Amino acid sequence: MTNRDWNLSMVRAREALAMLPRRPDSDDMIDWRGVEIAQIDTGYTEHNVFGPWNEGKSPALRVSDGVNFVEPGNLPFDSLDYEGVQGHGTRILSVLCGNLPGSMVGVAPGVPTIPYRSIRHVVIASKEARKRIAAAIRHASDVNYAEVISMSLGFPQMSLFAQRHLGEAVDHAYDRGIIVVAAGGQIVDRVTYPGKFSRTIGAGGVSPDGSVWFRYDKSMAKRSIDIWAPANPI
Repeated sequence: MTNRDWNLSMVRAREALAMLPRRPDSDDMIDWRGVEIAQIDTGYTEHNVFGPWNEGKSPALRVSDGVNFVEPGNLPFDSLDYEGVQGHGTRILSVLCGNLPGSMVGVAPGVPTIPYRSIRHVVIASKEARKRIAAAIRHASDVNYAEVISMSLGFPQMSLFAQRHLGEAVDHAYDRGIIVVAAGGQIVDRVTYPGKFSRTIGAGGVSPDGSVWFRYDKSMAKRSIDIWAPANPI
C-alpha cells in the first residue's frame, strides 16, 4: 500500500525544509525570506488546509494580492458552481503550500502563495483562456514580483498565432528572472503548452514506484520535459 506522503519522501521535502532558516519570533516556523509563489489556476476555496481562516484571510494564501480574471472585480475565489474542473486550484495549492498536520502537508507548508483565477478548465483550448493566463503571468511578474509562477494546465497543440499570448508572457517573466514551472500534461501522450516552452520548467509526472504516470511521445518528452515529479496518486 502506498504511503499517503510518498510524494514528500520521493523529493526529500522534509530534509530540504529542515535546512531552511526559522523565524526567530515563532515556534519553528520557516522564514521564507520574502519568497512568494504565484499559482495560476481555477482559484481557491476557504479550505482548512490553508487555515485557520479569519475574515477571509489565510496564513498561507495571499488572496487579496491575487486577481480573478474569470469574474473581474471579485477575489480569485472558486465558487465550484460551474462546468469545468471545479476545485482544481485548491487541490494544487494544497499540494504546494497546504499545512494541516496529521492530515495533509504540502511540499512547502505555509509558503506565501498568491492564487489567480484565470480558468474554469485546465485544458486551455480557447483563445480567451490563454489570454487570461497570459494576463495573470504579467500581473504576477510586474505587480506582485513573484519569485516563482506555477501552472498545472495546458494544451498539446497550438499554432504560432495561438502560442503568441502565452509565449510572450512567459518570455516577459523569464526576462525578469522569474522561475516559471508548468505541467507537461499528465493525461495525454503529447507535452502541453506552456510547459513545452523552453523558458519554462516542464514537469512530467511519475507514480510512487518511479514509473512515468502517462507515457509521452519519447521525442517530445526528451525535448520538453525538464524534471519528473510526483503525480498520481497524490
